[in-house]
Amino acid sequence: MDTTDEKHIFGTIGFHNKFNKPDDFKRDYIGIGYLLFYMISPSNNLSELDEHFYKHFLSYLEKQYNLPSQFKEVIEKLIEGDTIQPAEDYISIINDINPNFSETQIREVNISEIEEIIRKVSNFILNSKLDGETQVFPADYLATEYLSIANGTAGILRALEYCDIKIDSAMYNVFKKQVKQNMFQSQLGLHYGLSGICWYLLENNEVFIAREILSYISENLEDIRELNIGEGLAGVGLLFLKANLILKEDDYLKTALTIGDKITEDQRDNVNNIQQIGYESGKSGISLFLLYLSLVSKEEKYINFGTELLKEEIGKGIEINDGYGYPANLTNKNIVYPYLARGTAGIALSP
Repeated sequence: MDTTDEKHIFGTIGFHNKFNKPDDFKRDYIGIGYLLFYMISPSNNLSELDEHFYKHFLSYLEKQYNLPSQFKEVIEKLIEGDTIQPAEDYISIINDINPNFSETQIREVNISEIEEIIRKVSNFILNSKLDGETQVFPADYLATEYLSIANGTAGILRALEYCDIKIDSAMYNVFKKQVKQNMFQSQLGLHYGLSGICWYLLENNEVFIAREILSYISENLEDIRELNIGEGLAGVGLLFLKANLILKEDDYLKTALTIGDKITEDQRDNVNNIQQIGYESGKSGISLFLLYLSLVSKEEKYINFGTELLKEEIGKGIEINDGYGYPANLTNKNIVYPYLARGTAGIALSP
């Protein structure tokens, strides 16, 4: 920070050093290079980064995700401490990189246009497909969730099928292959893990691999720490209800009941202490699972506790003008969200 002028200026050491020391400048260039790199890199890379990794990763981004080559070169030169090229040149290069978008004016959409828009959406999705052997669609470079319902291949394939868009069999087979290879490294939850993937496979009559996943999840229920529907026991319980509905096997219902008892009895205090609000991480999602479990089992204890949870979460809303909205967390009630996963839409879905 340079405090010699009337205004405070925040920056890196070299760019505000009155003596223009070359070493300070070099550190600045390298620092900015890594800062740009971290902006496009998964956060868990920070603990695993070595001096050679960034080049491989940038090349991967350029090949698979169309990272502009000029931007790649800027980052490489900065990290290498290239102080010969003035900072203004780097800024100019970055400013000149523009995404290849054709600007579309916001307009009102007619009902008759929706089918054509869906077709174009499917074209965009399918054109985003990768040719690699490990991932079908772009996702976090080091994540295993790239197969999931919420932000991975399973969710995309499911959406395309719902829209009656034909899926390439080779793409579908790559997905199944990756599910099998990553099963024991994947999360178990509904939105970001194996439970959601299994849900999709059940709907596609992939009974053999679905049974394998169900068996693995049931053997590892104790590893699931969360209670919510997105990542926790409630979402897994929904999967086993789905499996019982499709496969007509009582063992899956028994597992769902075991999960229901754990939520309503063993973990009751922990459920009551949940601070998150919303369908994915809050009590309303758990209440939805308990409602379905009560309908199948005819056990009132599930619907009673579920109703209690839902009423409590509904009461956390905030009146805004003529509307009613929900925050995502009890610790920050000043921001309300309209979303399905967290906030208003998901809570409105649950009743």
